[in-house]
Order: sequence, then structure tokens, then C-alpha cells
Amino acid sequence: MADIHDVAKLAGVSIKTVSRVINHEQGVREITRARVQKAIDKLQYTPHIGARLMRSSKSNLIGLISSTISTVSRDPVKSGLSSIHIVSGIQQYCRKANKTLLIIDTEPDEEDIKSSIDIFRSHQVEGIFHILNYHHQVSPLQYSDTPFWIVNGYSNSQTAAVVPDDYHGQKLAVEYLLQQGHTRIGYIGLSTSIEAGKLRLKGFQETIQQYDLPYDLMLTELGIKNASDNSFSLLHEALDKLLKHASPPTAICFGNDEMALQAIPILEKRGLNIPDDISIMGYDNDFATAAAARPKLTTVSLPYQRMGQIAAENLLRQLQDPDAESKFEDYPIKVKGEVVVRESVRALSSIKIASKKII
Repeated sequence: MADIHDVAKLAGVSIKTVSRVINHEQGVREITRARVQKAIDKLQYTPHIGARLMRSSKSNLIGLISSTISTVSRDPVKSGLSSIHIVSGIQQYCRKANKTLLIIDTEPDEEDIKSSIDIFRSHQVEGIFHILNYHHQVSPLQYSDTPFWIVNGYSNSQTAAVVPDDYHGQKLAVEYLLQQGHTRIGYIGLSTSIEAGKLRLKGFQETIQQYDLPYDLMLTELGIKNASDNSFSLLHEALDKLLKHASPPTAICFGNDEMALQAIPILEKRGLNIPDDISIMGYDNDFATAAAARPKLTTVSLPYQRMGQIAAENLLRQLQDPDAESKFEDYPIKVKGEVVVRESVRALSSIKIASKKII
């Protein structure tokens, strides 16, 4: 196995020069750097990380704490998309910056999280990401001076965090249905004890009011009892209430894609064809669910990959500029999704509805 001496001999340079190239130090001519890199590639030389840590204050290691594996598919109501999409977004930026991502998968328990942070600190990571399974608030954690970012949740206004803009996403869903000519829109949502459920309901209500449409509480229902209910136990009852209304909706927004998927056969058993008789929209853009539905589900995307990219971009900027974090007034940073058009919404007419105010 080749060592640093072999690289220096093949490149015709000193061991110190090879070390400077490996550690991305300044002051090495590009032609020399290229010659050393060519020798490294030819000999398939891999620098010893421990030795590099001893010579440099930078480890080029980034820690990531997740429960993607431990809790996958355990709670479809809370989790939305798999957080692997967030990991993918983070990994893209870390790879570009020549940072190695170390991942600890653990239960979402505060003591386990603290233990994971201690492990990462012992490995001298330069920064840490903590990915939450679903959008909610967590207690502040002590993490020394290591840059620390929460993704898909938040702690307080001083803790760096990135979340999906659930309010804006539901606003987009209503506006899209209005553009398709639907003015009687129903909503069957998640429990308001869940952050996403609370924000999406608010987005629905305020957008209906913004466009000066009559807001009818009879057209707003919940599809689940509470945050721990992942069976959509109230879905049948909620659909019955909306469909038996004196002026039933021509379109329904559901709390997430899984709820919309379960509603399709219920609606069909009631003799309703989708989208000819009634249009439906989901939320999350869980591709496996939305694309597998018949008809394919029009929905709103949870911007998980973009959230990971934004968190990574900002953490890496902090490593270059320690004062970068202070450029944000408040956390969390809210990331907007978009409407993903498929087949489950029918256009009733091409009309323009004017907003009476801007939210």
C-alpha cells in the first residue's frame, strides 16, 4: 500500500508539499498541485484521517443525527416524506465542499441525541445536523461552539433551523383549486396538535377569507383524532359531513397524501368519480403514494431536499465565516413547496378570482 513518501517520490516533490496539497493549503502552484494529485490517483493513496487531524484544526467531517432508519414508516401521519430526502440534500453540498458526512441513526430521544452529539464532538466534527422526523419544536441543546442546525423542526429563535412552510403550501393548494374554477372547497386535515396540521388549517382558512369566499366551518373537518392516531379514524365521518352538506364541495384538500389515498375508495363507494364528480388534493408529494394513486394525485410538495440543501449551504458558510449565522434575524428559515399537478383535479372553468388583501 502506497504511503506519502511514495507519492512525494513519484511527483518529484517534498513530503511537506504533498501534505499541503492533501490539506488544501494555499501557496502551492497549480501545476505542482496537479502533479501531486496525479501521483495520488495513480498510487490510489488514501491519507490517514487521524494523521490529518493532528496536523490540521479542520477535520472535514460533518455529523448528522437522524431517525430515518430507526423509525421509518412507524407513523405516516407525522412523518410525511422520509427524511432520507433531507439527507440527500445535505450530502450534495457536503460532497461539493469535500466534507465527509458521518451519520448516526438513533431513536428521537433527547438523551440519545445528546449522546450522539458527544460522539461527534469526540471525532472533532466541524458541524452537526439534527434531522427531525416531523415538523415540531424541540428543547434547546447544549453543543459547545460547534455549528448546529435542526432540519424539519425548530427550537427557539436563536437556534439555527429550517422548516417547511406548511402555511404557504396550503395557500398554494387553495389558490390552485380556485384557478381551476372551484369555489366550494372542503378541507379534511391532520390534528391541530401537530404543527403541520395547525399551520395547514390556518393557511386554508385565511386563503379562503383572502379571496372573499364564504368560509363555512361545515366544510372543515379533521381526518384523525389526535397526534398519536395514525389510522385516519375520522375520515369516513368527515367525508360524510362534507358530502351531505346542503352545498357540498366540488374539491377537497386532504391533510396529507396518505389520507387522500385512503379517501379515494371511500368516495368511489359513494358513487363519486375522481375527478369528474369531485376533485381531491393531497399534501407532501410522497411520490410512492401520489403516483400510485388512481387517478394520480395532485398535491403540494414538502421541500425536503431543498431544506437539506439550505441547511448545508448555511452551515458550510458558517465554517468559512463564523459571523454568517448572525445575518439571519430569526429562526426557523421557512422553505416553500409547490403544487405538483397530476390527474386528481378537474378544471370546472377558467376564471380569475381577485384577492381582497395580501397575506
